[in-house]
Amino acid sequence: MNTAEITSPQEMQSQLESILAGIVPGLELKLKAGLAAEINRLKREKNAVILGHNYMEPALFNSSRTKTPIPWCSSGHLHQYLC
Repeated sequence: MNTAEITSPQEMQSQLESILAGIVPGLELKLKAGLAAEINRLKREKNAVILGHNYMEPALFNSSRTKTPIPWCSSGHLHQYLC
């Protein structure tokens, strides 16, 4: 399942553990799973887009981003907003 669609803290924790086991301590994943699930709930409710950066904490980066390429135009800007 795509973690960007998960809004249950328990399901989020399970998915994060499968992705980040051995990288992020289990207690930290448990604490961040609730936050990540809430971010996804609000993202869906507000029809928002989360732009993840590679310096974000792994638990949040791997839980809130959509794993779909963002369309860029030839000028290097987001197509739907700036082209």
